[in-house]
Amino acid sequence: MFSYFEDGITDTTFKRIIGLPELRQLIRNNPHAEKIAKIRHLREIGNEYYKVLKSELPNITPNCIVTERNLSGDNFIKNFVQYSQYIYYDIDVKGNPNEYKSYFVDRYGHQATLISLSSSCGGLSVLFKVKNVITKGNFEEIWSAIRN
Repeated sequence: MFSYFEDGITDTTFKRIIGLPELRQLIRNNPHAEKIAKIRHLREIGNEYYKVLKSELPNITPNCIVTERNLSGDNFIKNFVQYSQYIYYDIDVKGNPNEYKSYFVDRYGHQATLISLSSSCGGLSVLFKVKNVITKGNFEEIWSAIRN
């Protein structure tokens, strides 16, 4: 389960909670497909305006459910609901992201829950399901163990 934010990266209050099946559906049949195509085109030709458009896309908190996207200091206690039991990685790719995705799927596809091109096509967005209970105390250790 993930908190879903409709109005871009500056939107800090979630609109709803979605599960993995809905996330997959949003990626496959994205209602913002035209905007994503424009973002990818602008990035490909070196136009930095793609970053502005990308910041307007809906997004999720892949590692946890929150009522508000602000977990610094005392806000963690106030806004944190629970960990999603997924660990998220944003992998930037030099070169062809489609080729790297194929490599990544071949190498880690049996372990990853979701592997997709990022909205700007500058890399991959990857989720790994974690069987151990994730806590604030062990999150960094689990994140590092999977990464390494």
